[in-house]
Amino acid sequence: MTIGLRIKSLRDMLNLSMQAFGDKIKMTSSNISKMEKDLRIVTDRTITLICSEFSVNEEWLRTGEGEMFKSLTDDEKFAELLGELLVDENEQIREIIMKAVELDEDYLAMLNQLIEGMLNKQLKK
Repeated sequence: MTIGLRIKSLRDMLNLSMQAFGDKIKMTSSNISKMEKDLRIVTDRTITLICSEFSVNEEWLRTGEGEMFKSLTDDEKFAELLGELLVDENEQIREIIMKAVELDEDYLAMLNQLIEGMLNKQLKK
């Protein structure tokens, strides 16, 4: 599979039009189309933009080896979740987090156990 086909595969996986994909990396849909058809060389700069914007594994994009997306560390996952919370309109989640931050270690441990139990029960449904 060529790099152009991998870009198309990524775009399809993300369910983005050429226009929407191009907007994210500041390129026209025409340029995206040419890259996907291997009519335009994909520059290192473009590869860096794609990998950064969509959390794509650079090795996969360049060679097809490995997983399509980067594996995030726990800290990166946490940072991503916090970013999503900032734009999320669910006030209840924000309130719970704000209250949890004020708890001491013992209560935090109890809250953690409670949440784990609830998640396990939810998974069993």
